[in-house]
Amino acid sequence: MIKIDLNKDMCDEIDKFVATMVKEADFRPNFFDNSEERSPGEIQENAIEGKYAELGFYQYIQGTKYESNKINLDIYQRGKWDAGDFKITYRDTTYQVEIKSSSMKSRCLLLPCESMRLTSDNKVYFYDKNNCPDWVIGVRVDTKHRVVELAGKVTNKDLCHAIKNPETYCWRAGQKIPGTSISLKVDNYVWVFPNFKERVNKNSDRIVIQTQEFIDKRRNLK
Repeated sequence: MIKIDLNKDMCDEIDKFVATMVKEADFRPNFFDNSEERSPGEIQENAIEGKYAELGFYQYIQGTKYESNKINLDIYQRGKWDAGDFKITYRDTTYQVEIKSSSMKSRCLLLPCESMRLTSDNKVYFYDKNNCPDWVIGVRVDTKHRVVELAGKVTNKDLCHAIKNPETYCWRAGQKIPGTSISLKVDNYVWVFPNFKERVNKNSDRIVIQTQEFIDKRRNLK
């Protein structure tokens, strides 16, 4: 797990962007659950959390040999999506990266089952963005202190394996998020972050498979 202290000026810019976005954009119901609309406060909180997570990953990438696009601060209306969070390049190979944010209380990576589709060539695409991520990075976010943790990752191959093995990876709506007393609103594929594997599985009614560890590849580490 890698801790990143976020750049204050960039956080201020994100806060202003989100305030404008909440006023101008039309948003979908939360978490692929068409029965529940988000309040403006929830939308703002979710958006800041997501953009802080992207900023943390972007700051991390700047210390590596990878090249990356900058954070997208464009506003999209309901039904319109960007092409994905990041495209990073290393030695002429480009990888599509999706960032999945959560609060610092989260110990698991959750991906709604209905948000993904498996193609005949065993590739997993996200419905909302119609892109095929090479990696999905789980990022825990502390918006108050402007700190994030890169907690774990799954690959497209991992996503494919989860879809083909729902009895192992899928937790149904109404079931408890592993290790918590919180009920899921929709079906989710679930992985536990490596740092919390023992704690979560000790309190879960079935084994939760862990994400891959996020390895620190920054240069000039102290």
